[in-house]
Amino acid sequence: DRRMANKTIYTISDTRIQKNNPTTNYDTVVILYIGALNDGTDKISRALLKFNFSDIPSNAVITKAELYLYLSANGYSSNNRTYRVYRQKRDIVYTKVTWQIYSSGNNWQTAGGFGSDDCEQTDIGAKALTSSESVGWKVLAIDNDSIQEIVSGTWGNYNLMIKADTELNDALSFHTRENTNPPYIYIEYEPRPPKIKTVNGVDIAKVKTINGVDINKVKSIWGIQ
Repeated sequence: DRRMANKTIYTISDTRIQKNNPTTNYDTVVILYIGALNDGTDKISRALLKFNFSDIPSNAVITKAELYLYLSANGYSSNNRTYRVYRQKRDIVYTKVTWQIYSSGNNWQTAGGFGSDDCEQTDIGAKALTSSESVGWKVLAIDNDSIQEIVSGTWGNYNLMIKADTELNDALSFHTRENTNPPYIYIEYEPRPPKIKTVNGVDIAKVKTINGVDINKVKSIWGIQ
């Protein structure tokens, strides 16, 4: 179908925050630990990712969304665990964010960024992984409606958090954008709702241009989007 489209969107920022180093910023690190490292106390780590969805038309219909993370090591995990994705509520500054703050002078409601004022409490995607999980890409299916709200502007925040369910001896290591296999979201969508079925008696799916303009660049026809 010519009207279907897809987009691969890489993180524009990503980092981790870590409980045992509550004032350390990890913006330039090449590894995202997610979960609690099994080689010490309170080494709980959570990932923060930011994507720019502005290349997708705001009236597009999202039909598929998947988050890709590259697992580089499993040596810090002793337990099988489910890892969940949440939409963030804070305006995170990635060069400043730590376990205690989301930007300079602004504390999380709850240290670690998972208070109800910091982050949604219901995940938008999850993946169960084992403590012996093989190296390579891991795919987390993401709720289409949640991405739809971000793309349309209904949800005005591009930041996501990933955390482990229990956060006890369950940390896995993933690549950041500074590494060779950065995180990305793959999205499939219809560029616009199919409100108009024909143009001058021609099936809209067969129309390539209107008044010399590529159909995919036309925002409305007769005032209808």
